[in-house]
Amino acid sequence: KMLGIPVFMMSYWLAPDGKYPHALDDCWQTYLWILKYCERSLGISPDQIFIAGDSAGANLAVSLTSLCICKNVWKPDALFIFYPALILSEE
Repeated sequence: KMLGIPVFMMSYWLAPDGKYPHALDDCWQTYLWILKYCERSLGISPDQIFIAGDSAGANLAVSLTSLCICKNVWKPDALFIFYPALILSEE
């Protein structure tokens, strides 16, 4: 509230109960809802979207962004990720 911007918290299945890709699908569905309905339902326009995540949440933030790129959906404008477990290799 102090920032004057809307903040959404995504809930997702946690391991070991939530098998892959449940957590990513939860985030994907939430992200699509925000893009499609937040203006009509909440009166806010997603001019810029920033996604933050820590550890598994950071991995989900990167995966969600990759999914947006692959599916040609508006990708987040910035990622704030902490302690992701990533392999960034061209091999």
